[in-house]
Amino acid sequence: MTETQKYEIGGKGGIKVWTGLPVGTTVTLLNGAVGTITANPHDGGYVQVDWQEHPIDPSKVGKQEFVFFNEVQSATRPDGSTEALTSIGVATSTELDAEVDLGSLEGVILQQSVERFLYKEARLLDERRLVEWLNLLDTDLHYWMPMRRNIKFGEWDREFTDSETEINWFNEGKDILEGRIRQLNTGVHWPEEPVSRFEHIVTNVEIVDVTGDEICVNSKFFCYQNRLQDEVNTWVGRREDLLRRDSETGFKIVKRKIILAQNVMLPKVVNTFF
Repeated sequence: MTETQKYEIGGKGGIKVWTGLPVGTTVTLLNGAVGTITANPHDGGYVQVDWQEHPIDPSKVGKQEFVFFNEVQSATRPDGSTEALTSIGVATSTELDAEVDLGSLEGVILQQSVERFLYKEARLLDERRLVEWLNLLDTDLHYWMPMRRNIKFGEWDREFTDSETEINWFNEGKDILEGRIRQLNTGVHWPEEPVSRFEHIVTNVEIVDVTGDEICVNSKFFCYQNRLQDEVNTWVGRREDLLRRDSETGFKIVKRKIILAQNVMLPKVVNTFF
């Protein structure tokens, strides 16, 4: 067995390893799924695998599916030699910095990884898997939604309330969010009895800066809430996120600034997460 080689997400060696993996290579995903490569188009982005194990969705065992390399932790070639691809998938390096060319293959893969993370986050919220959603949040989280003032043209510095000196819609850490979710999960919560139906739509995902393991990402969201027979609430706005690469979840949300398009919060109660 050859010595394991490790490559960074921004390193050309990592791409070379991935594109060169032959049919018959066994790959292990970050989520624990194991499959064998049945086709590799050698374009650097994905391979087709046949699943042998899949703890997340056992019904996939014996079926074939395309896998992107940002999902893969390690690979074992047919001859038994191994390649560590963890740093390709979850980017533990500082090689990918503010100088990264987001139009390069590495940049495209990073963009896709960030989008998949944000789409998964939205799905967890819509499926009421709030404890799993908490796992996407960093322990040092700052979750902040400023209030928005009506201003005259040119008074741009007055438009949003300050997180340090003024009242905001939200200005919380992970501990507060954990408390809110514990209370929701008791089932004794009048705004959620009966429960609401939520749909989060995330779009316009834009990576604006990369520094080491931290990535600044802007996105827009539309959140729809339907409750009882005809109670409907909608929120429209944008988010400014700071993500940090993580070996377990791909990324953790370290900071989130939520900017609503609305000036006045019309719902009777705000019991969603953005």
